[in-house]
Amino acid sequence: MNGNERLIALIDLECTCDENDKFKKIKSTIPREEMEIIEIGCSIINEKGDLKNTFTVFVKPELHVELTDFCKNLTHISQNDVDKGITLSEALLKLDDFLINNNVNSWSSWGYFDKNKIIQETSLKKINYDERFLSSLPHSNLSNIVKKHRGLNRKCGVGKTLNALNLEFVGDRHRAIYDTMNMARIVNKINKDGILIKI
Repeated sequence: MNGNERLIALIDLECTCDENDKFKKIKSTIPREEMEIIEIGCSIINEKGDLKNTFTVFVKPELHVELTDFCKNLTHISQNDVDKGITLSEALLKLDDFLINNNVNSWSSWGYFDKNKIIQETSLKKINYDERFLSSLPHSNLSNIVKKHRGLNRKCGVGKTLNALNLEFVGDRHRAIYDTMNMARIVNKINKDGILIKI
């Protein structure tokens, strides 16, 4: 690895969830504020979008320990996956170790949900987020950066952005690790003629 490379961690989360559709008169059994992180995915890239390393960990939920059928179908995460998972505190420590060992300079997510969710849930579970290495890194919103530099719709998700760039989604949709790997492919594709993420 080039010691002068600036490295960015692309981070995505999957959370407990349930179907919520007012038109079908279906109300979620899991309030938004009680959604819990069940997977942390991370792909490390350089500024060109070259994939350098990946990390994923399953997290055991505490408030709603049984995954809903909707959540399992959406994320392809099984009850066994989370039952064998670790606590959020342990998962964030493992993520910190991964980021430190890979000399990461900053991190980015698709929107602000992931950053806000980590802050919200660590507060709820009395985990000191400020003590985490992740909290010391500058954060950027990759969807905003893509819009600014390439004129794509900020509200487009990873899948639609891939389509706009004539790329197919690789892996299982709504899995954190695959979302970050596909985010890396977006950065790589649109950085053929310049640098997208400024650290």
